[in-house]
Parts: sequence; C-alpha cells; structure tokens
Amino acid sequence: MSGLLSLMMLSFVLLPALAPVSQAIAADDAATCEHAAVPEAIAACSRLIAASRDKGSGLARLYRSRCEAFNRDHEPEKALADCSEALRLDAGLIAARTGRGDSYKMMRDFDRAIT
Repeated sequence: MSGLLSLMMLSFVLLPALAPVSQAIAADDAATCEHAAVPEAIAACSRLIAASRDKGSGLARLYRSRCEAFNRDHEPEKALADCSEALRLDAGLIAARTGRGDSYKMMRDFDRAIT
C-alpha cells in the first residue's frame, strides 16, 4: 500500500513539471507541421490533429497544413480528404480550397480542379 501512495505522490510532483515540456513539444510540432520536410510535417500535423481540442479554424489549419504536405508527397487522395475536412471546419479557408484544387490537378480531374 505504501508503494501505491508513494507512486501517487510522485505523480503529483512530476506531472506539473512535465506540462512545460508537453507545451514545448506541441510548439515544435506546430512549427514542424507548417515548415518541415514531408514525412516530418505529416507526422507532426497528425500528432497535433489527434491531440487537438479545437474543433474550428485552428483544427482546420492543421488539416490544411497536412493536406499541403500530402500534396508535396504526391498523395493527392489523402490530401483531398484533409483539405475537404479543413473546408468543412472553416469554409473560408482559401488555402484549403487551393490545396484541394492542387489535389484534383494531380489526379488529372481538371474540371474539379478549377471549381
């Protein structure tokens, strides 16, 4: 029983100390999601999307960033899904509309690419 009590007390000491580390990792992921090379950007964006509590424009921007990374990686189907989700969350996000057009262009669906 004393071992469990010790573990609980230790968690009360360590968890608050880890919060700044977690925030720093999230900040690093945000920068990586926006600016890194493709594999790292996709992974960082995916982590941020999975951890996001935002259901609006903040989450839409994450999906848009991952869409752009998928397009750079020549995966237009995945990019299209992410840009469509970004637009569902924030219909005014022009970069997501542009990314979706790029996806359709890669898929050689030129009629949809221009709409």
